[in-house]
Amino acid sequence: MPSNTKAILANSLTALIKTRTLDQIKIKDITDHCGFNRQTFYYHFHDIYDLLEWIVRQELEIILTSKSEFKNWHEVIKHIFTKMIKNKSLYRNIYASMNITWVRTLLEDFSQPLVSIVLKSYAKEVEISSENFSFLVEYYSLIIMSMTLQWLADGMPEDRIKDIEKYLVIMDGSIEWALKKFSTKR
Repeated sequence: MPSNTKAILANSLTALIKTRTLDQIKIKDITDHCGFNRQTFYYHFHDIYDLLEWIVRQELEIILTSKSEFKNWHEVIKHIFTKMIKNKSLYRNIYASMNITWVRTLLEDFSQPLVSIVLKSYAKEVEISSENFSFLVEYYSLIIMSMTLQWLADGMPEDRIKDIEKYLVIMDGSIEWALKKFSTKR
């Protein structure tokens, strides 16, 4: 029941954010929308931002656990951007209302596991130290994070998704090159 309650609260916030900005929504609005009391909200979340973080992490978790459904990591990234467009009002509000450091941390938490999986798939035949591997994970995560932040800042234009494929092609080539350069057996 508790996770169902969280989902109901999340659905209420998602519905409300389609007609109002985040700063116009109060906890009372969320609880009135779904028929819960404020105490129920506070049992599960500290504040609206905590609920927002839960929503985003749930969506990212679903994508990361279903990555085997995709042919390659390009499809995963494009799927994420497409999913964000479907919930554009939520993500635009998050970007506009939240502390940029919080948004960056959230993007980093998402991108690092994905990049790690990608690098491991490329590094099967390359010996690389854990220190260099961690450096490359951080480097490529920063690229994805920067690309995403710029897209959010530009208003999440749908036509930009086709450009994402170009970024990913460049990253593919540079990943192979970087792994060779950082290899312990050169």
